Amino acid sequence: MNIKFVATFIGSLTFCFLINIFSHHDLIFAFYNSFLYGLSYLLVFKFVKAYKKSALILTITTCFIPLFNFIPDKQIVYIFLYTYIILFALGTLRYNRIIVAVALVLLLWGTLITNNILTFPIKPDRERLIFNDRVTQEKILYHQKDARYVPYKLRLVLFNKSVYFYSFFTTVANFLTLKNLYDTILLVNIYPLITGSLWVVKNKREPINGAILIGLFLTFVVISINTSPDKFGSLFIASPLIFYLVVSGLQKVNKNIYLVLLIFSLILRTSPV
Repeated sequence: MNIKFVATFIGSLTFCFLINIFSHHDLIFAFYNSFLYGLSYLLVFKFVKAYKKSALILTITTCFIPLFNFIPDKQIVYIFLYTYIILFALGTLRYNRIIVAVALVLLLWGTLITNNILTFPIKPDRERLIFNDRVTQEKILYHQKDARYVPYKLRLVLFNKSVYFYSFFTTVANFLTLKNLYDTILLVNIYPLITGSLWVVKNKREPINGAILIGLFLTFVVISINTSPDKFGSLFIASPLIFYLVVSGLQKVNKNIYLVLLIFSLILRTSPV
């Protein structure tokens, strides 16, 4: 770990802290979010070697990621965040499946809490589950009764609770809009996010990549069963994983296109609403 890295790391933490102070005027949450950013930064430094070539541009880009400037409803989620990201790093260094499994459980648990599906520690809010969505249930009953172009017994087969699988996919698809991605990770980061995701999928046999993919899958499962997923609350717990994907794709992007997007994104991000 050389002097250049230490200087870049400290500068990144300070910059993230100042952005949070400027946005919220709250020292506690500024510390929480900058500490989260620092853990994500260290995880990337440990596993993404090519990041070192783009350390400065990484700092400028990632410090402005809105997810690192978000205040969750429940402070307890920071405990889940800090713990699972440390366990991710420890478990994937020598690939200890038990440690990785515990990290994934904490990630899932924290995501359920930030989505308000669980009230800490484990009290569920059934009204937020898609399985209890009255609109979907009424549609199933409606088609079973009124789809007269299909014999009644066949209607019971065609129109049943398997429609929830369709709801899962449509919920996630509606969630992953360009607007939601821009609001949560910054416009410029969508480009490396896509290239980084493709690289991680291609190299999914690597322990850290496999853990990242499973963690993101669990995140989107929670989103899919939520009747009204919030974009920040849903992705906040997964912010270190998204950070990893962005940095993984950073060295594979076209630098000229990326620079133009970066300037444009920073203008949008710092402009008054």
